[in-house]
Amino acid sequence: PISILNFIPFLNNVRCPCRFSLMIMLFLPILIGFYIKEYISKKLSRIQYFLFNLALFFILFIEYLPSPYQVKKFEETPGVYFYLQNCKEGTLLEIPFGIEDAFTSLGKNLRDQMFYQTIHKKNILGGYISRLNTKIFNLFQKDEFISTLFNICNNSMPNKNFSKEKVENFIKNYKIKYIVVYPECKTKKTQIFIVRTFENFISKKINYENYLLIYLKSLE
Repeated sequence: PISILNFIPFLNNVRCPCRFSLMIMLFLPILIGFYIKEYISKKLSRIQYFLFNLALFFILFIEYLPSPYQVKKFEETPGVYFYLQNCKEGTLLEIPFGIEDAFTSLGKNLRDQMFYQTIHKKNILGGYISRLNTKIFNLFQKDEFISTLFNICNNSMPNKNFSKEKVENFIKNYKIKYIVVYPECKTKKTQIFIVRTFENFISKKINYENYLLIYLKSLE
């Protein structure tokens, strides 16, 4: 029921709805229970009232039935991120990647990547936050190079060739030092595009547990 709050103007923009929604959800059962006792019980026969309470019990049981949290185990972390752990500082570009907030999504954002960041401790291009300034989305959408990378994430292979200056500006602007291509994106076409695009800046390539890890030359 709390999800309804996301569609109510003003309430859906409160920074932390759980601060007040918890009190609302604790108060509403008391109010509704009072209404049921004073009004519905007078309108229903004993059998109907019993069946109503029984149905209400099952609804509440299903609503509050505990379910396990989705947990990402440390042991399941791809080894390539432990490999990056001891590497020099620099921004990591992951394929696929995306940016996302509660209302807008570009590319393909994998939430696990933010957990992996706690292991490799590198800056990443992309991520998720509850509210993101539209200027950031506009910046990424207007950047032809990043938009092309988004298309790769959406399984749409571009036929564009970018100049060396364009790629160099991208690397410098975002301080890209490493590229990790996930197995699901590690198709022949994707690898050809990535390697062809960054070929003038690649210092080393490693296939690590079906992940492609690319080191870029320092442009500082």
